[in-house]
Amino acid sequence: MKSLYWAACAFMIAVGVTGLTWVLVFPPEHLDDAGHVIGEMPIEFGIGLLITALGLIGVLAGAVVSGIIWCWRRRACIKLIAQKGEPADHR
Repeated sequence: MKSLYWAACAFMIAVGVTGLTWVLVFPPEHLDDAGHVIGEMPIEFGIGLLITALGLIGVLAGAVVSGIIWCWRRRACIKLIAQKGEPADHR
C-alpha cells in the first residue's frame, strides 16, 4: 500500500511537469475581443502547476508521516530495551 501511495505521488508530479512543459513548448493562444494575444497565464499552465504542487504536497506529507512513525517505533524499542535492563558486562 505504501509503494502505491509513492507511485501515485510520482505519477501526479510527472503528469503535472509534462503538462507544464507542453504549455511552455506549445503555448495556447488566448485572444481578446480585438484579436490580440493576452498576456495572462494560461489556465492549462495553472492546472499543470496545481497537479505538480499536489504531488509534492503528497510527498511531503508522506515523508512527515514516515518520520513520525519511525520516531515512534524507535522510542518504543528504546523503552522496551530499558525495561529489560542492560546486559551484564562479562569481563
